[in-house]
Amino acid sequence: MPPSNPPKLLTYPCAGSICRVETPMAFIEWQSDYDTKLPDVDREHHTLVDMVNRLHAAMVAGTAHDVMQQTLADLLAYTKTHFANEERMMKQSGFPGFAAHKQLHDGLTAQVHDFVARHNAGRAAISIQLLQFLRKWLVEHIQNSDKRFAAHVRGRMGRSSSPELAMR
Repeated sequence: MPPSNPPKLLTYPCAGSICRVETPMAFIEWQSDYDTKLPDVDREHHTLVDMVNRLHAAMVAGTAHDVMQQTLADLLAYTKTHFANEERMMKQSGFPGFAAHKQLHDGLTAQVHDFVARHNAGRAAISIQLLQFLRKWLVEHIQNSDKRFAAHVRGRMGRSSSPELAMR
């Protein structure tokens, strides 16, 4: 008999308190091959994955529209902050793929911002298709684009005595 996955307890903000939902597994399971070996970037990636998992848990629990709206707005705001941090590191390290990478960030931000506007206007619902899109985009972006940029930064750090100098 195959081993069963114990339920995970996911929490998310819920009308001034904390809601909990048990799921057999997280919507996005963190894999070690997602690590970029840049601690700040990896910490932010973990937060983004957690936020998508909380959005999924809220959807599964049938949470009220306003809670979903806030969770989605928080995800968008954090994504913008994360992208700004990555882009600053790319510029400071002289990453040659900066323009193309920023274009990917801008494209996702525009798509999610458009979805948030439609959701807030009552013209779009949080769906499994949206969550699958976010999961696919995030995982592929980390494993491809972010790992290339991280390798560049780590290479610069290897030639420098400190991370701060590597960013100059």
